[in-house]
Amino acid sequence: MTINYTDLLKLSKPVQGTETGGWGDIVNDQVTSMVEEAIAGRVSIAHTADSVLTLSTANGATAQSRNMMVEITGARSQTQNVVVPTLSKMYIFKNNTTDAGSSGPYALTVKTASGSGVAVPAGKTMILFCDGTNVVEGINQIVGNLAVGGTTTSTGNLTIGANKLVVTASNGNTAIAGTLTTANGALSTGSGNITTTGAISGGSIDASPAVASGAVITGTSVNATTFAGYSGQRVLFTGGSDCTITLPDAIDDVAVGDSWVIVNAQGAAGVEVILDPGSSDNTINIATGSTYGGTANVNVTIAPGGVAELVVVSTHNYVVFGSGIS
Repeated sequence: MTINYTDLLKLSKPVQGTETGGWGDIVNDQVTSMVEEAIAGRVSIAHTADSVLTLSTANGATAQSRNMMVEITGARSQTQNVVVPTLSKMYIFKNNTTDAGSSGPYALTVKTASGSGVAVPAGKTMILFCDGTNVVEGINQIVGNLAVGGTTTSTGNLTIGANKLVVTASNGNTAIAGTLTTANGALSTGSGNITTTGAISGGSIDASPAVASGAVITGTSVNATTFAGYSGQRVLFTGGSDCTITLPDAIDDVAVGDSWVIVNAQGAAGVEVILDPGSSDNTINIATGSTYGGTANVNVTIAPGGVAELVVVSTHNYVVFGSGIS
């Protein structure tokens, strides 16, 4: 047999004038099937050994590395490399491995034998591209709009350039634990909320409701756990109906010295922020500048336009002071 093979996909190239009577099988088995494998093929590989996994390659025969979609399964106890041929090729790669112990799950780094690669986190699927030397991310920029219907999680920095990041869900919240940098753009929240324990810097912020340096609340209630997480922040209320904030237990859930600044930014008459003591042991004391007192389990309200600071002063004791308090 006199057959050559293509460099990238290893498809058969019979030499002209040879393989008399065998062209049908060669074309079917070593060309057509191989092209289908490269374009739409999927392979699932169970790999449990804590060793490098090298995807197979073959001339004119099925091979793991020729498949477009590659899934790795099995229990792992450490990060591991998956080696692909040093040939230009696109992959859809899924890390479907599980944790063999209690310290994982673990990423799989898809790379060439001597080049660099990309770490695919456990449970995630990525589009990857081998450029003939290294494995790189297949998509690293989107020009135009990106609509996300579910939850978007960023483990790195989110940088917004000349365009905007727009959150338009009527009740959508964007939680940021790190730094959100808008280099030359603007950030618009639509009618959702932005909650950040980090910093928002650069660019401009266009928000409805407006974004304060803390939490923005629009609903009718905030539970004790959520409110405890706002300690040390300004809490801006912009909702259209009364909002009840249930206070956390002033010893078990928050500490003496924890404080909140609560702003009722609602202009409509009668729309109040209600501080509910929550725990039967909690007491809210109102400080007016000349009097100080309170009663356990009695709500305190903040009228529209009121600004109040709430402080844990001792075990199960809060003090609140400011304007619009009753």
